[in-house]
Amino acid sequence: NSGIPNRAFYLVATTLGGRLETASRLQVMNATEENQRYRTSAGGLPGLVVASDEDVVVGPAESRWVAVRLQVPYGSASTGSHPIHFDIEAQGGGAQVREKAVFLVPR
Repeated sequence: NSGIPNRAFYLVATTLGGRLETASRLQVMNATEENQRYRTSAGGLPGLVVASDEDVVVGPAESRWVAVRLQVPYGSASTGSHPIHFDIEAQGGGAQVREKAVFLVPR
């Protein structure tokens, strides 16, 4: 079981490689009685990638805040608010969650 309360991204920077990057934290919760490895991916914009570690291990009956960096190629999206989503999937089968979010592209 996973949960993601932070759904909007507001601070955007340009990387040395010419990509737009934003960062936030996701709360991943494990409601099982065993360690779980979860993989994070994102979609909804052309070229959107998770630029931080995609995998996280959460202990039994624990929750963990995870820093996530997202990047898109500069110029790949128009200025404004763009709907995106996160997919959090337990490795080896089990829980999968899709959460809506927003990526803001500055002027």
